[in-house]
Amino acid sequence: MKKTIIAILIIFSLSGLFANDPSDSVIIEIYRQFQPVGNYKVEVVPDPGDDSAEEITKEYRTDEKGRISIPWEEMPSNRPFLRIWAYDPEIRQALTYPLIGQRGKVLRFNLLDSIQYKQDGRVITWNSVENASTYQIEGFRFSESFSPWKIVTGFVNSWKDGETERYSQYLKDSLQIDNPLFQMKGDISEFVIPRDINNLNEIGISISAFNPLGKLIAQSPIFIPTGSEAVAQNEVRIEFTSWNKSVVDYEFFIGYKNDEGKLETLRTISTGDSYFSVIEKDSSWPEDVLVLIPIFMNDSKGDRIRKYMTLSDKWGKVLRFNLQSPVTLKLEDETFSWNEAPFAEEYKVSFYLYKEAERKQSSPPFVEYDIVNDPSIPFEPESVTTYSNLINYSEPLKEMIINSPDQFVWPEDLALKCLYGIVVRAYDADGNIVGISKLTPWPGESPVLEWDNSSFQKDAAALALSGIMMKIHLTNYDSLPVYPISHWKYNSLKETSLARDWGIFSGEDLRSDLQRLEREGHSASLRSVLNAIDNYPGMPLWEAAMREGLRMNQLKRVYTVKRLKELFGSRLLHAWDWGRAIYLIRWSYTLGYIKEDEAWNLIHHFQELIQTEYSSWEDFGQSYVLGRFYWSSGQGTELEKTREALDYMNEIFSDENSPWNGFWSDKELIISAEPVNFDEVLSLSEEEELFNWVLDTQKALGEYPNLFEKYAGMGPAGWKDYPQIREMFLLAAERAGQLKEEKAALMQSIKDFPLYYPFIQQLARLEEIEGSYDKALEAFGRMEEWALDLPQNQYLRSRLYYLQEDFDSALQLLAKPADEEFQGEWFYYNSHYVTGVIKLKQGFPSEALPHLEIVYSNSPDNSYNQYYYAVSLLLSGAGDPDEIEDMLTRAESAGEFTISDWIWEKLTELKQKLDGLQNL
Repeated sequence: MKKTIIAILIIFSLSGLFANDPSDSVIIEIYRQFQPVGNYKVEVVPDPGDDSAEEITKEYRTDEKGRISIPWEEMPSNRPFLRIWAYDPEIRQALTYPLIGQRGKVLRFNLLDSIQYKQDGRVITWNSVENASTYQIEGFRFSESFSPWKIVTGFVNSWKDGETERYSQYLKDSLQIDNPLFQMKGDISEFVIPRDINNLNEIGISISAFNPLGKLIAQSPIFIPTGSEAVAQNEVRIEFTSWNKSVVDYEFFIGYKNDEGKLETLRTISTGDSYFSVIEKDSSWPEDVLVLIPIFMNDSKGDRIRKYMTLSDKWGKVLRFNLQSPVTLKLEDETFSWNEAPFAEEYKVSFYLYKEAERKQSSPPFVEYDIVNDPSIPFEPESVTTYSNLINYSEPLKEMIINSPDQFVWPEDLALKCLYGIVVRAYDADGNIVGISKLTPWPGESPVLEWDNSSFQKDAAALALSGIMMKIHLTNYDSLPVYPISHWKYNSLKETSLARDWGIFSGEDLRSDLQRLEREGHSASLRSVLNAIDNYPGMPLWEAAMREGLRMNQLKRVYTVKRLKELFGSRLLHAWDWGRAIYLIRWSYTLGYIKEDEAWNLIHHFQELIQTEYSSWEDFGQSYVLGRFYWSSGQGTELEKTREALDYMNEIFSDENSPWNGFWSDKELIISAEPVNFDEVLSLSEEEELFNWVLDTQKALGEYPNLFEKYAGMGPAGWKDYPQIREMFLLAAERAGQLKEEKAALMQSIKDFPLYYPFIQQLARLEEIEGSYDKALEAFGRMEEWALDLPQNQYLRSRLYYLQEDFDSALQLLAKPADEEFQGEWFYYNSHYVTGVIKLKQGFPSEALPHLEIVYSNSPDNSYNQYYYAVSLLLSGAGDPDEIEDMLTRAESAGEFTISDWIWEKLTELKQKLDGLQNL
């Protein structure tokens, strides 16, 4: 039987509601088959990817409950990682898991048992696993790369009893997991690979075991079934081409790395008159024996550069190399050039981001290769490079195809002074690569700013205002462009932070967000919270928040700001808003959304705003951390997020060379600020703890509304004293289709909180669902006059009159919610929609047209918007007939309704009329 390479771990994190009291420790729990494992060793080590980190390993063992509490102060570095070895002692593989951001959390790991398997032809069998009731076998084609193990990641999204645990499986490397070749699950112990599946050596197979509850408890590796080979299992065939032509009499070497890491030669081999050579494995060679390939380039000593590749997993394969000519780049101030390559018809210029912020020297050129079983298979190369640790080769930032070097012009959408790695490839007329350059860092001169704290330096100080956020995102603050520490972080910030969270895809988007941050931001949110506290003396805070229209996260902030009124009442959150503005400007410049001059102008603008409002780096830094506290309090993550920002602020101040230890402005050196007691800030009240539970529960109910009864039953004492929390559970019941069953709870809530108008809105919706429009309108009669006059309630009432076909009453109520003052609100567009439809029904298409145009412009893909806007254009005699026909066709193709014949006839008449006019 073959044993799995690694039995990886199921991981999940419990925080917020499910965690212990926040502390400066990380709690680890180890399970096997979901039972605690006592006396199990785990290790804490520095970042494995940081070569400069001191090699420190701290060992811990679980107690009888499978639990370890590791104080943060014992961590071996500021970027610690947890290492947990597989449960099977014969498996020497470990899971390495980052602990950054896990302070105060509980991390649970479930050890998987290993599954042993064997293959006999197309028959796969495997051993039984203790407590397993179901097995699943899956097969996938390879995509770009393959690694012979599988990671299984799990998480808990509700309670510790595990009733709602969910586990998701991810393959570590790329298989075509969305399109399995085969999949079978059941009480099985063998599987026959279907006969119609060929090339078995190009598929990966995994076997999984599940307990009676459907939980994953064991797994095999991803393994490759044995098939017919082109060469013997103890041989490797090595072929050479260059410029798409066979290379004969080519000399290469078999070697290894000695204890000092230097290459040593074991054997010199020549292909002779052929372009290939078959190498038989020598029993005296080390397991990690290498093939050394001289390429067409010399090092600084004049010796041929040798590329190398391990043969340990290549025996029984055909290894094919394609060697290229060197292309030499010459850097200039704002561009670069290169020499022409033999047989080259076109060039591909690729720009990469470095994985590390540190600048690296250029490395030798690529050698293409592929690995096959049959030499007749077309050459499909991968690229070997010694700088694979520097860039992500498969994900260039930008690529350009040009016919000759003199046609190259620097791309406008790339910031000129950002740090890139540049590679130029040359291709012949058939698309074969014939030349390649070194990986060349751009620009030649570092764009990192130098500073001297003996005097004020405007640019360095301006960039440093983004320091805390840059530390949080593992990036730099010593240059205008942002240099991520890793390539994945760059993609995360681009696709998540800028695109998803900020909606920034261009310079125009950035400018819009900067205006909002300057004028509003979280400072405007704080003003609303302060209004709720100050403008309604003697009123319960929940009622004040309702009158201000504050949502649940803002209601939580009302209690937070009330507790810290003296602190928040004397300052706004401009440090947080404007400091983040500089972060956004730098990132947008890095992505090419704005030019360098504009970036500096914007940064200096916010720098002047900040220097005017804050007296020192300390004053700014503390205010920035308070802003992050306020922001994260609306998510229930204020303890973790604030401590993180506070730690980074202290880290910046501890750096003697940081601008934060220099002049604050050109007029003042350092003015001490009154220290903020962050221990007091982070001492949450009972109400804040309650609302942290509410925010966690709200997220869970968003995904699982049918569990509202369970969550309500397990809530902390006192939650029923807040109508907003009751509303949260009633809305979940409504989404779960169980509001009728919860009507008694709704009526009791209205009785307990008669002033809370959202309950009445919900009652009216329930009556409307049951077809009782009169009762729904009667429900609104329970509201106070001020609530009844709110635009959203006027719209909801108008809609009921519309359903009763009392159009005059509906139109009287629609004027206010349709006012431009409320543009962007949900009821604004709905009000214009109902107004437009009523005007059509009343026979006034020209009056309906402007209302339906507003609705269509906001949501042009909605079939009803398409239909009514097209009809209003048609009946008004406005618009292009072809455009009207297109809208009607798209509306009908959605399948929600059939357009009446008279509308098509009317459209035909309009076309004929216009055709007649054109003929005249």
